[in-house]
Amino acid sequence: MVRGRSLVWHSQLPSWVTVINDSTILTAVIQNHISAVAGREALNEDGSMRSSIFYNVLGEAFITVAFEAARAADPFAKLYINDFNLDRINAKVKGLVALVTRINSGATRFIDGIGSDLHLVVRFP
Repeated sequence: MVRGRSLVWHSQLPSWVTVINDSTILTAVIQNHISAVAGREALNEDGSMRSSIFYNVLGEAFITVAFEAARAADPFAKLYINDFNLDRINAKVKGLVALVTRINSGATRFIDGIGSDLHLVVRFP
C-alpha cells in the first residue's frame, strides 16, 4: 500500500487562488507552492534539524506540537513523520530515527511510523 500527499488540489483553496485568471500567474503559484511544500521536510541530509521558522522559534518541539494537533484532530489516525532520501541507512535515517525515539520516549506516543518520499521508476535507462 502506498499513501501520498496531493500537492495541487481542487478544493480547500485560499480565496486569493480561486480568483486568478492569468495562466502565467497561476503557473507560478503552483510552482512556488510545490517548491515550498516539497522543501518542508524537517531534517537536513546530515541528520540535523533543518532551519525553518518552526525550528528557529520552537526548536525540535515544533514536531511534537504538530503531532499533538494532528492526534487531537483525529485520535484514531495513524500518524507518520515523512521525509525523503531514506532509502538506505545514512545520517538522515539515523537522525530521523533518533528524533522519533526522543519524541516518543514519554508516556504519549505521538508518531506511529516513518514515511519515505521517493520516486519509483519502472524502466531504467
